[in-house]
Amino acid sequence: MHAETESIARAKTHNTTVHQSFRFAVKLSLVVFCISVCAIPVQAQNSIDSLSWLAGHWMYEGSSKKQEEYWMAPSGGMMLGLHRDVSANGKTFFEYLRIVERDGALHFHASPGGKVETVFIADSLAPGFVRFINPTHDYPQRIQYARDSDGMLRASISDAEGGKVRSWRFRPVE
Repeated sequence: MHAETESIARAKTHNTTVHQSFRFAVKLSLVVFCISVCAIPVQAQNSIDSLSWLAGHWMYEGSSKKQEEYWMAPSGGMMLGLHRDVSANGKTFFEYLRIVERDGALHFHASPGGKVETVFIADSLAPGFVRFINPTHDYPQRIQYARDSDGMLRASISDAEGGKVRSWRFRPVE
């Protein structure tokens, strides 16, 4: 009888160990799966290719000023852009723009009037939306682009808290 009790106890211990091992394997598999699935969007999200919606020729026409932005399609880890303002009185302004993919992040380089560039880092990215920040810059500290459902491009600049907002709605130029 004693041998039979020991045999039953060993079987229960073995079954418990097998069950615990199975539960651990399932949990481990779930963790590995979640990490791999969650890592894919993060890597793809920080890719310059995720900004392909920004490429094109864009125009905003206000009552006293025409503004244009040109963005080349992503290639070689970067997008090149150019901004130009032409006022009704003939005054002009231009800015060289560049977005580069570096060290797992997107960097926005702005060079107003061809002067020394200021770099902003993407801190928010979603399909059809990107926001770049540089809290140490005087103004702007945020630069944001969003593609609206009607095909228009919204661009805005603001301070670090989202105040002092200036925004434009660009239409695509055919």
